[in-house]
Amino acid sequence: MNKLFAFFLFFSLLLFSACATMDQTSRTIFAANTGNAIGSVAGLFIGESMGGRHGAFVGSSIGSIVGTAAGVMVVAEDNTSRNRNRIQEMPLQERAKLVVTEIILEDENNNEGIDAGELCKITFVIVNESAVPAIDVRAVLNKKNGAGELVLSDPVPIGRIDSDESVRYSVAVTALPTLKTGLADFEIILKEGNGNIAYDEVFSVRTIHAKVEK
Repeated sequence: MNKLFAFFLFFSLLLFSACATMDQTSRTIFAANTGNAIGSVAGLFIGESMGGRHGAFVGSSIGSIVGTAAGVMVVAEDNTSRNRNRIQEMPLQERAKLVVTEIILEDENNNEGIDAGELCKITFVIVNESAVPAIDVRAVLNKKNGAGELVLSDPVPIGRIDSDESVRYSVAVTALPTLKTGLADFEIILKEGNGNIAYDEVFSVRTIHAKVEK
């Protein structure tokens, strides 16, 4: 029994040392063939000690099957351990953090509101507060409640914003004469990379039905 234990220990060490420099397919084939051969010999020893020649034949056959399976399982377990270690060692990629730090309304009569028939401009100050650059940045301004009578200019790509860099992005707003007094809600969304949303904020602007004379 001690000899048999030493035999299987030698088999395991042989598999690990021989498979170390092989790719996954080669390791699996080598382990299956080696397990088959070693299992056959081990089964022969066991079968012969228990049942003579017939037992030796049966033990050899069973040993070859078990040895093949054992060899494949050893390599599979080793591959699982290697892949798990690789996943744990991969550093997480930091994503850019974009923030709108200021929203500025520029209106013609400086009354801090959008008057009916007035042409205005809303400017967003965008800052990259992360240590990595933001690539392919795009801003989307959506109209929400009370903004149906406002016409927005077409969006323009912003592009790259480096770490700690600040950029200004402006949208022209034209108020139709039918604009009512109240509040117009907008949603500003910043997207970067493959369309990932990096920032999302809803804000309101005061609207005035009749233009106020200076």
